[in-house]
Amino acid sequence: MTVDDRQAAVEVEPLVEAVGLVHAFGATTVLEPTDLAVRRHEIVALLGPSGCGKTTLLRILSGLIEPTGGLLRRTTSDCAFVFQRPVLLPWRTALDNVLLPVQLHGKVSAADRERADQLLSLVGLAGFEQHRPAQLSGGMQQRVALARALIERPSVMFLDEPFSALDEMTREEMNLELLRVFQMEPELQAAVLVTHSIEEAVFLADRVVVLSGRPGRVLDVLDVDLPRPRILDHKDSERFHACIAQLRRVLRSGAPSLPS
Repeated sequence: MTVDDRQAAVEVEPLVEAVGLVHAFGATTVLEPTDLAVRRHEIVALLGPSGCGKTTLLRILSGLIEPTGGLLRRTTSDCAFVFQRPVLLPWRTALDNVLLPVQLHGKVSAADRERADQLLSLVGLAGFEQHRPAQLSGGMQQRVALARALIERPSVMFLDEPFSALDEMTREEMNLELLRVFQMEPELQAAVLVTHSIEEAVFLADRVVVLSGRPGRVLDVLDVDLPRPRILDHKDSERFHACIAQLRRVLRSGAPSLPS
């Protein structure tokens, strides 16, 4: 194998791969055998009805919980998790909340503080470094959580419905913010997002993985061929609405879509 061949193999090797993954809580099966690969330079959305195992699958892929069966391969341990709620410490400033993961691992350096400042600026919070969570709106708090997830330069970010508690306009704004961060942070190579919103899944993702009702299994995988960088005008396109219609058909029928 030549050097070029080895480099090409690295490029196509998934960052995270699940093969025959299953999970149960006691006697209750949550996930049936599931195959899923997360590749470099892509955002994957997990979509499905409530209770289908999306969050369980996300937590398994991130390493937060161990599956009860199957195989999980990860080529990187540099992962970050963003929860539904910001989970900020109310007595700490925005800057200190961003620095928390670093502080838990050791002493905070001047370089760490500089990076935290840069990340708060990246997510649109320059000037709010010394504000506490109670002084920030819900969208601003979630921006702090996003900056905190980036502080240790993860290769893969896992997001569990991070914008579900926000109003529609703020949620749309945060969708754009996430896409901008994904484009501007060089270390961030992939993201996996759980959402209940079909529109959000199509707007954000390169691929949408549709799960069935419990026990969850992969019904279909839709490749979203909208151009990047994504802009709000894409939501008015024929292709955007065609993707939404296809996903709705799969969710309603509980069966894979037929090839067009």
